[in-house]
Amino acid sequence: MKFDFITKQPWYGSLIRALPWVLGPIGLIVISIGFFIDIEGAKFSKFLIATGSAILSGGIFAVVLKSLQFTGIFKEELSKIVTGNEYLKNLNDEAKTLLWKKVTTSIHDDTFPELSENIHEGIINNYFPTEKKHYYEDYRRVCKIKWHDKKNKVLESEETTFYKIKPKSPDEEIRHTYTYETKLDNKLFETVINMEKLIINGKDYSDKLKNNSFKNNDTICIDYSYEIKLKGEQKYSLERKIIKQFSLASDPCSRYYSDTFILDSYIKVIIEAEGLKAIFIESGSSKLFEDFHKNEATDCAKNGRDIEKDYKNILFPRQGYVLHYHCD
Repeated sequence: MKFDFITKQPWYGSLIRALPWVLGPIGLIVISIGFFIDIEGAKFSKFLIATGSAILSGGIFAVVLKSLQFTGIFKEELSKIVTGNEYLKNLNDEAKTLLWKKVTTSIHDDTFPELSENIHEGIINNYFPTEKKHYYEDYRRVCKIKWHDKKNKVLESEETTFYKIKPKSPDEEIRHTYTYETKLDNKLFETVINMEKLIINGKDYSDKLKNNSFKNNDTICIDYSYEIKLKGEQKYSLERKIIKQFSLASDPCSRYYSDTFILDSYIKVIIEAEGLKAIFIESGSSKLFEDFHKNEATDCAKNGRDIEKDYKNILFPRQGYVLHYHCD
């Protein structure tokens, strides 16, 4: 009974692999015959020596070629090992950083080598999530703007936000924070903020918003903020509603930045205040926010004042956008 577990190789494959080791000794034997054995006719001896030399040279050449071939294979396999996941996982952070720097330097070093170190530090510190314990996903914000006091140019915004918080692991304790800072001006309407809703994974945190007055140089400021510690879940679904009343003269810009990474963002601004317009300004993002409905006649497109945009990419820490409100 025959078991063909191993695929048969062509018969000439083994012969080709053995040629370097066969031709060498044969060449030496033929040269030795030409030198040391007395054969009639000097021409025939020279012929044997020349033939032996050719055979020996062919063997050496084959060995060199084989050596170069295996050297190339070795380099290729070594390259696979060095760039493989298992090898990289076993490196410490310092070694990984050094390897990454060498690779990135090889990409741009011919252009501006004097910028290399600053580029490396900037990217590692600002664009790698090595120090972050969480990120945000599917960040959706809807703002409705109306007049609170049209005569005095006081606006009221109802801002509803939905997003997911994704920690590194359920065992990781993360600090979820919110901060809004404004200046106090006795001559104008003071900004007032109320948090009507804050639900995280079904739990109500609506009473967590605090305000604190402080002095910045000669200016009195007020800070609205909360901090909530979260632990034990794979992800946290958040819904928040904030009502803000503010003076158009003293507080015309609403700035939105994140303290961590955001994967996919959406913003919709519905303007119900007559005579008011909003300007949307990207701030630091690597590409532009896109109109949510480019080819559809939506309410936003019809009135020419509302804004609806999304960003199918990553916003890095301290990137975001600004909404600037003004009257016609």
